[in-house]
Amino acid sequence: MNPLRKIRLGKIFYQGWILVRSAAFAQGIILLAIPLLSRLYGPKEFGIYAICSSVLSISLAVSSLRYELAIPVAKSDREAMYLSYIALLLLVPVSIVQVIILAILSNEHFSLFGGQFAQIRPYIFLIALGTVSGGVYQILTYGAIRYGLFEDIAATRSRQSIAQTVFQIVSGLVSAGPSGLILGFIMGKSVGSVRLGRRVLSFDAIGHLRLRLLSLTAYRYRKFPVYLSWSGLLNTAGMELPLILLGGLYGPQVSGWFGLALRITSIPSALIGQAVSQVYLHEFTSALRNKTEDVLKVYNRFMLGLFAVSVLGVILYISVLPVMFPLVFSQEWEPAICYVLYLMPMFVTQLVVAPLSQTLIVGGRESWQSLWDTVRVLVIVLWTFLASRFHLTDTQAVLGVSVSMSACYVSLFILSRRLLHDIRRQFKDGIYHEFS
Repeated sequence: MNPLRKIRLGKIFYQGWILVRSAAFAQGIILLAIPLLSRLYGPKEFGIYAICSSVLSISLAVSSLRYELAIPVAKSDREAMYLSYIALLLLVPVSIVQVIILAILSNEHFSLFGGQFAQIRPYIFLIALGTVSGGVYQILTYGAIRYGLFEDIAATRSRQSIAQTVFQIVSGLVSAGPSGLILGFIMGKSVGSVRLGRRVLSFDAIGHLRLRLLSLTAYRYRKFPVYLSWSGLLNTAGMELPLILLGGLYGPQVSGWFGLALRITSIPSALIGQAVSQVYLHEFTSALRNKTEDVLKVYNRFMLGLFAVSVLGVILYISVLPVMFPLVFSQEWEPAICYVLYLMPMFVTQLVVAPLSQTLIVGGRESWQSLWDTVRVLVIVLWTFLASRFHLTDTQAVLGVSVSMSACYVSLFILSRRLLHDIRRQFKDGIYHEFS
């Protein structure tokens, strides 16, 4: 192997190791706290919290109209700076619109999703707070990815998990209810913004910003809000709607059980999925800019590693969980173990495909991504309707969600591979235009 190639691969693995190490620490804290939290909060409280956190996650997906995704692929550092400030300026007006929408949907006379949505009404302003604070961190993270500041990202992630866990435990001890869980979740989304802001933003440049250049930059990258704001909304809704819809059909306890099952099955994804995604985004965009590396090989390298981890995860879940779950959790949480086992098909496909899902976006196929996100939401809504129409049990509904989501992720894998083959051919023919 070429020595330069070895050095490059070593750098990739080092960047990945930094993020995986911090993610392991962060998820270790959250994992250790789950049994204690399950005794401080009941399934119904967890259900309300799960619905609110799902709504907040959906809100964060469009908090900056997806301009933050353009920061790593901007052609110059100046454009990246302008994109950062555009994204930050959008947070407040977008959050105000979200508050108005949530206030309407959660009105007691607007019984959405079997009335479950009305339960979040007391927490609307907490969700708005989380949208702004979490949105700031999200923007700064993409700036850090552009400049390869993976150690800073890792440090902030560790602090976030500590802040979230400690706050939720203390809130449980004083019987704060769902509010304590929600505020802890918000802290887990926003802590570390100051550190990243000092590294990524040039505060001296604020006085030199020009409205005309801000407008021109926003227009130049208009594909991101035009296509990806809807795509981002649909993408996150595709992941979060199952919990909201299942809660609407079967009640808040099912939301709590399903939320716990998702938290358990998402441990490997949170442990390495986000870390791999950030390193992959850095390497994939570099390959596109430099046109020096086979983008398909980059994708395959990350995908095969994720597949190996997913197989190991399934073996551990099936062999260990049935024995350990009754020892760790109280009897009222027992239905969650069935949910975990039924979610295994979704666990495998999501862990393998989701961390690499920005391939279509960065590769210039925003319309493909939007179409896929739309189809996934429609599939979930359709399955929920069928579960209601034929009076399926909650476990049957969960299994159907798992299989439906798995089929969607397989289709995303096929689309990504097709795009990468097209890009490789365009590289070879010398006709590829970067992010056009």
